[in-house]
Amino acid sequence: ALPISYLHEKEVYIPRSFYTQELKPLALEMEKKYEAVENGEIPSIKLKIEPSRHDLSDFCVVLDAGHGGHDSGAIGLGNLYEKKMTLDIAKKVAAYLRQVGAKVVMVRSEDHYVSLEKRVAIGNQPGKDCFVSIHLNSAPIPSASGFEIWITHNRKASHYSKSMRLAHWIRHYLKAGIPLKDRGIKRSSFRVIHESKIPSVLVECCFVSNANDVRWILQEESREKMARQIYLGIVAYHVSLKSK
Repeated sequence: ALPISYLHEKEVYIPRSFYTQELKPLALEMEKKYEAVENGEIPSIKLKIEPSRHDLSDFCVVLDAGHGGHDSGAIGLGNLYEKKMTLDIAKKVAAYLRQVGAKVVMVRSEDHYVSLEKRVAIGNQPGKDCFVSIHLNSAPIPSASGFEIWITHNRKASHYSKSMRLAHWIRHYLKAGIPLKDRGIKRSSFRVIHESKIPSVLVECCFVSNANDVRWILQEESREKMARQIYLGIVAYHVSLKSK
């Protein structure tokens, strides 16, 4: 099958019909049904490739690579350190976004500790459009596996609807493009998303306590794929806002 979109010379090529025929009506319909389908199936999008430019120069994304420095995060099978994987994936997402002109703010771009307070403060600075925190999961039960996306549990938050929209698009592309189990969209009071003033999600990419997940995420091409699908979800979210 042909890819939904691709990059060439700092331009992203996606179907023209993505705007008018597919994306806009789907986004509007999903917005109406967010509460009903938070963990349900997302309609698949089948499109033909047609050249079309989309400019993200007016869009600023905050990428938060979880943990860092003395805070290693989860330590998984094979001595896998969450902090290393999250930084690698975040850097790859940033590279994709910058290729299409988006502004990117990295909460950390190397292995150092950043407090939760500072992470929230960076995201809440003026001029930021969305906040994406990248993590790896862990569980005492080795069979737990897959990816999941978290948003604030505060339905009254001004950004709740847009956070849900962002989560749905990232989930859509992860589900379509990686072989890991889809665990759905969930709500929590994780500080970096709960205290955010802009649309925010926390992506748990896989479980470091699951042998199959670890085997997959340790491959460079897998992390590249994970980053690309997150990037595509962010772009689709931006397009959906512009298409309203």
